[in-house]
Amino acid sequence: MEIRLSARNIGEILQEDFCPRCFWFTHKFAIDSSNPFHFPMPSIVSLMDSFLKRIMEAHHAERNSLPPWFSESILMEIPEIPVRSLRPIKVKRWRFSIDENVLLSGTPDVMWELPDGKLFIADFKTAVFTPKQENMLPLYTAQLNAYAYLAYKLEGKETEYLALVYFEPQHKAEYDKVLKRTAAEPALGFKCRTVAVEIWDKGKIEDICQRIVGILSSPTPPPGREGCEKCKAMKNWLEEITSYLNM
Repeated sequence: MEIRLSARNIGEILQEDFCPRCFWFTHKFAIDSSNPFHFPMPSIVSLMDSFLKRIMEAHHAERNSLPPWFSESILMEIPEIPVRSLRPIKVKRWRFSIDENVLLSGTPDVMWELPDGKLFIADFKTAVFTPKQENMLPLYTAQLNAYAYLAYKLEGKETEYLALVYFEPQHKAEYDKVLKRTAAEPALGFKCRTVAVEIWDKGKIEDICQRIVGILSSPTPPPGREGCEKCKAMKNWLEEITSYLNM
């Protein structure tokens, strides 16, 4: 049986509070749109991603360059990157069979080609880079390295740089800035912050995927992480809802 994995969530296995049992249940019994407990992702998230990509495309089409505030953010984190020479590459949905049991898929937010043909791949996050976001770095690092892996396997392209680009809502701006920004319309400002991400050896992505397959291919749920609060909450919820279903 082929197990389909997404670049977005393979890094869950690397997080400090990872629980194999919870992971098994959430993947075996995923809540889709037909489920009464399904909660759709707010459309503002995808709209923001789409808008940010259009900003990049418009600047490059009209001015043959990245927006200055974006270039400055990149150079603050990765000073050696040749921002004036980056060529945008059209992204597409990648699917690659690591072996007969594993299909890995993913679509980067944006990527550019460097003068030497290597890639710079970035992922947008509409969030403030707080300690909580920092705890998510293992997840995001795996995501971006999965994109680099797919680019190599399917396009034959090596990746030179990976980065997270945070667009931090400036919702606590001073009154004078708020008044100036919202004189004509209720505009919310954003601060751009780039966080460089380590590039892994390609074999690490394959190892992670195989570890996940080892969990998901089990016909029964594996043992949970000791003291996992989510396991306890799931057990209590199931017991409670079952008591009502039997009425």
